[in-house]
Amino acid sequence: MNVPLTLLLSALVVIPAGALLALGPDEADPDLPADIREGGARSMQTLGDASGLDAVIIRDQWGVPHIYADDAYSLFFGNGYAQAQDRLAQLEILRHVGKGELAKLTGPSGLELDLVTRRELYTHDERVAAFDALPDEWKVAFEAYADGVNRWIGEVTLDPTQLPVEYPALAVTPEPWQVTDTIAIAQYLLDVFGRGSGGQEVRNAQLLSHLVQKLGPEAGQRAFGDVVWTLRNETYTTIKAADGAYPPLAGEIGFDTPLSDVPPGQLEAIAAALQAEPVDDTAATLGEATQKAGLPFKFGSNAQLIDKRFAANGKPLLFGGPQMGYYTPMIPYELGLHGAGFDATGMGVAGAPGVIIGRSATQAWTVTSGASDQVDTVAERLVDFYHYEIDGEVHEMDCRIETHHVRPGPADFAPKADPEWRPPMFDIVEQEVCRTVHGPVLWRSDDGAYAFASERSYRGDEVASGVLWLSIGMSRNLEEFQDTFEEFSFTFNFNYVNESGTVAYMHVGRQPIRDERLDPRLPRPAWDSAYDWKGTLSGRELPHVIDPASGYTVNWNNNPAQGWTSGDARELWGPIHRAERMEEELLPVLLRGDVTLDDLREVNFRASTREPYADDLEPVWRQAAAELGLLHVTQAIDDWKAAGFTYWDHDGDGFHDHSAFRLYELWRERLQVIALEDELGDAAEVPLWDPPTAGDPHAADHGEHRNKDSLIVDSLSGYATHDWCDDIRTPLDESCLDISKQALLDAMADEPDWFKPFPQREIRFVALGAGPAYKIPMQNKPSFQNFYDWGLPEGPERSRNALPPGTSGHLPPAAFLELQAYRNGFPNAAPPPHLEDQLEMYATFGDKPLLFGRTAVEQYEESRTHLKT
Repeated sequence: MNVPLTLLLSALVVIPAGALLALGPDEADPDLPADIREGGARSMQTLGDASGLDAVIIRDQWGVPHIYADDAYSLFFGNGYAQAQDRLAQLEILRHVGKGELAKLTGPSGLELDLVTRRELYTHDERVAAFDALPDEWKVAFEAYADGVNRWIGEVTLDPTQLPVEYPALAVTPEPWQVTDTIAIAQYLLDVFGRGSGGQEVRNAQLLSHLVQKLGPEAGQRAFGDVVWTLRNETYTTIKAADGAYPPLAGEIGFDTPLSDVPPGQLEAIAAALQAEPVDDTAATLGEATQKAGLPFKFGSNAQLIDKRFAANGKPLLFGGPQMGYYTPMIPYELGLHGAGFDATGMGVAGAPGVIIGRSATQAWTVTSGASDQVDTVAERLVDFYHYEIDGEVHEMDCRIETHHVRPGPADFAPKADPEWRPPMFDIVEQEVCRTVHGPVLWRSDDGAYAFASERSYRGDEVASGVLWLSIGMSRNLEEFQDTFEEFSFTFNFNYVNESGTVAYMHVGRQPIRDERLDPRLPRPAWDSAYDWKGTLSGRELPHVIDPASGYTVNWNNNPAQGWTSGDARELWGPIHRAERMEEELLPVLLRGDVTLDDLREVNFRASTREPYADDLEPVWRQAAAELGLLHVTQAIDDWKAAGFTYWDHDGDGFHDHSAFRLYELWRERLQVIALEDELGDAAEVPLWDPPTAGDPHAADHGEHRNKDSLIVDSLSGYATHDWCDDIRTPLDESCLDISKQALLDAMADEPDWFKPFPQREIRFVALGAGPAYKIPMQNKPSFQNFYDWGLPEGPERSRNALPPGTSGHLPPAAFLELQAYRNGFPNAAPPPHLEDQLEMYATFGDKPLLFGRTAVEQYEESRTHLKT
C-alpha cells in the first residue's frame, strides 16, 4: 500500500472516538436471503442438520493448519476459522480491494484502484448471482468458510486482547464475513493473475502511428513488427519439437503484411484509437491500477518436471511454485484439507477456501501463469454517448452510477476556524460505469465517436473456474485432473507428476479464435459482427504433453509450444527467455543422472541468482570494451562470465561479488536509451534494476518474463527488420558496435566508481497490515516454492516448501508491542512465533517439510483445536 498501515496507528490520536466505522461487507441487501446477508450460515437444503459435527485443526511447528473433518461443511468451516486466526486483518484489506472499496480504508490513495475495479469487475448483485450459480456442494464450502471466519470474528469481538491492531488503527470494527466477500476476492485475484497478456490493441495502434510518423508507412510498420510480433519460431518453448508443434491459430499476420491488407473497418478502428483516452482518467487495466496503488500482486512462476528415467529414486520429481510478490503476510496461505473427499496439502489464497497448489497422496502439481492472449480491446462505433451500433442496429450501453466512500485524508481532520465544523465521515465520489455487449468500456475517443471495450474470453467465469481449480484436490489420477480443466477459462500452466510415474504439462485457459482477416495486434471493428471471434479453444485442445520424449519440462511463463501465438503483448516470447537459463542449469544434472531434490535445489539457486540475458549481450559488450582499450573492463567481464553471471553475494559481505554486474546495469540502460529513444520516444522502456516494492517483478529486469532485452538482442544480431542502432536524428550511420561503445563510455562517466563494491540489491516486502516490511537479498524464485520426490517414502523429506515470512500475520495489541520492542533491540523481546519463522530459511534457499499424512503432521504437532461447527 502507498501508506503502510503501521503508520496509521498514529491516526488514532486524530480520529474522534465516536468515529469507529463498520467497514466490512457489502451494504446489506434486503432482497437477499438472510444467510447470505449475515455471512453464509449453512444451507439446510444442501446439508441437512449439521449440528454436532466438528473439525480438528492440528498446527505443525511452523503454524500451518491441517484440518480434518468427516463432512464438507465442517472441513471448510475449519478452513475459514484457521485462516481468520492467521490473517483476519489481511482478509479485511482484501475484501475491500476485491469490491472496489479500498478507499474506505486507506483514503484517496486507494481510489484509483477502486475506480478501475468497479469499472472492470462486478456489482454486488452479480456477485450474489455468481454464488447462486454454484453447485450445491460448493455453496456449502463457501458458506462454511464464511461461518468459520465469523466464528473467529465473534471470538475476537468478545476478547479485544485478540483483536488485530489494524482495526483500532483504522478505526473500524470487523463485520461478519459474507460469501460475496470471498466471491469478490476470487474474481479480483483471477482477473489480475489469470487474464494473460492481451488487451494492448489501443496502445499498439498508438505505437504504430508514432512509428509511422517517425519512419514513414513501410519502415514504421516493419519497426512495429520488431516490437510487437505474433509468432517467433525461434522462441523457447516448454513442449519440445519431438513432442510436436501447435498449428498456428487463425489471424496470425506476419511481419511484412502491409497494413493495407487489413479490412477498411480495422483501419477505421486504428484511426479511432489514436485519440483514445482511458475513462475516469485512470489506469487502463486492473493490473496497472493495482501497481499504482502499491499492491503489485503478481503471478509469474516457474516449474521443472523430471521423469523417472533421470531420478535417483526411480520416481518423478517436481520443483516450482508461483511468483506472487512479497507481502507481510503473503497472499498464498499454506494448509492441509483432509476429509469429505479432499486429501491435499499445499497452498491456498487468503480470502478463499481450498488448496490450489500442492499434493495429495498420489499426485503433486504446481502452476505458472500462462500469459496467453485472452483479452481484446475492441472498437465500438457510437451513435451517441450511450448508444453504439452493431451490424447497423443501435444498442444501448448498460450504464450505472457507482458511489465511492473515500476515507478523509489527514488534512481533513485539521482544526477549522468554524466552531460548528465536524470532520467528515467520508468524501463521496461518483463514477459512471458503462458496458457494451463485448465488455466494460475502458477508453473513449476525444471526438466522442468511438469507445473501446474489453472483451475477455473468461468474463463471468471467474467463480465457476475457481471452484474447478479447487476441486483438483479430489482428483485421483491424471485423467480426472485433466477433466477438471476442460471448461477452465484462465490462462495458466499446470505442471503435474504422480506416484505411478507420469509427468504432464498442460497449458489451460479459453483461447479465442480470431478472424484471419484482421491484424490481432490492433483493435477490431466490433460494429461488424463478421469479425467476431470464431469460437474458443480450451482443455485438451490447448498445448499439452504427457511423458515428454525429453524426459523433462521447464516452464517460466514462456511459450508453451512451437506455433503458439504470443498475442498482442510487446516483446513477449522473443529470441531470448529466462527459461533457457533454467534449462541450461538443469541439463548437466540430467546428463549426470540420479537426480535428487538437492540437485533441484542447486538448479533453483543458480537460475534464481544469475543475470539471464547477459549471455546474449556479453559478446558485443566485451568487444566494445576491447576496441576502446579498456582492459580492466574486459577482465571484469571475463571474471563475471566465468562465475556464470551471478548476482549473488556469495561471501556474505553485503555487496555483489563482481563489479561487472553494476557496469552491466549502467551499460544496458544507456544502450537501451541510445538505441531506442530516437524512434520510440516515451515508449522506449528503460530497464528497472532495483526490485520495486513487493518484488514485482521479483528481480526487477534481471529476469522478467516479458523482458526488455528482446528488441536489443534482435538489433545486435541483425534479426530486426529496422536498423535500431542507427540514430535517425543524426546524419551519421551508427553501427551497433558504435552505440555499444558510446553506451559503455557514458556508463563509466555516469558512475566512475562502478568498480567499487556495490550493495546487494534487495527485495522489499509490502506490509498488508501492521507487520514489518522485510527485506531479503534479490532472487528470482517462487514466493511459495515446492519440491517433491515421489521416489522417497512418505514423510518429511518427500515434499518440501517454504513460504516467507511465515504462516501468520496475526498481531493483537500485546504481540504488536512486543514485536516493536524486538525490532528496536530490546532484550528478551521476540516476534510472534509464526510471523517470520520462514523468512531466513527462504532467503537462504532453505525449506521445511510440506507435511502430508496424519502421522507426519502429529510428529510435528504444535497445537490442536477441536471445533464444534
